[in-house]
Amino acid sequence: MYLLPSLNVNLRPKLLDMRPGTRIVSHAFNMEDWQPDQTVTVEGRDAYLWIVPAKVGGSWKLTVPAGNGEESWQLALAQQFQRLSGGAKGGSGKSFDLVDAKLTGPTVKFTFVDANGQKREFNGRVSGNKMEGTTQTQGGTQVKWTAVRGA
Repeated sequence: MYLLPSLNVNLRPKLLDMRPGTRIVSHAFNMEDWQPDQTVTVEGRDAYLWIVPAKVGGSWKLTVPAGNGEESWQLALAQQFQRLSGGAKGGSGKSFDLVDAKLTGPTVKFTFVDANGQKREFNGRVSGNKMEGTTQTQGGTQVKWTAVRGA
């Protein structure tokens, strides 16, 4: 794109409705509060790259296999473009803030420390109202996790 920032901002709703992972490049002009994923300056001119993020804001039920059953948490995710924040609430009712939360297109990554003091790192992909990926158990075994929106 080579449009003035005001036009970029007017186009932003349409751009954000594009398929997650779509790359948008603008020469010289930004999109105000939607920060680029990457900025490159060549011969004194800026070029900006945005990767359309998946829409993940809201409530999710996250489940992870554990022993003969499963562990579950309620995720509350707040999203501003590709920036992600929020928390996880376990069965004990305790809440844990997400740290190192990142959203790149359909790829999501977040971490929290659970009630046992264990650091839980989740990596996955978003597809509509479902997320799935991998995490490690206390024993170091990698297991699959899933999350469903609004559950």
